[in-house]
Amino acid sequence: MIMDSQSCNGGLIGSLNRVSESMKSALKNRAELATLELKEEKSRLISAAVWGGIFIFAALMALVSITFTLLFYFWNQKLYVAIGLSAFCLIGALVAFILVKRRLKTPMPFAETIAQFKKDRAWLRG
Repeated sequence: MIMDSQSCNGGLIGSLNRVSESMKSALKNRAELATLELKEEKSRLISAAVWGGIFIFAALMALVSITFTLLFYFWNQKLYVAIGLSAFCLIGALVAFILVKRRLKTPMPFAETIAQFKKDRAWLRG
């Protein structure tokens, strides 16, 4: 039995070509998803860093202004005012640390890409 080139292209070689194209398409989609998630993560981190810097600068300026104002106003009790302001600053720093730590607890980066790769691996295994 002799196979002509038409049946050969539709047979094993054609199937291999289709599988190859499907794999290329799947890899391309996964790479696009990873790139998109990387851009989103980068944007989120830059935004957090910029706003964090603005917050730190503004908070320090306000704290210095309030400290000098209170020290000049209560000059006779300057030691007590300084101790009170130090305690206030320490408590504020602890609260800010807790809030920043909570804010940075986000879902795992690239979670969607990893999930898609797990689905692909499960599909390939059967």
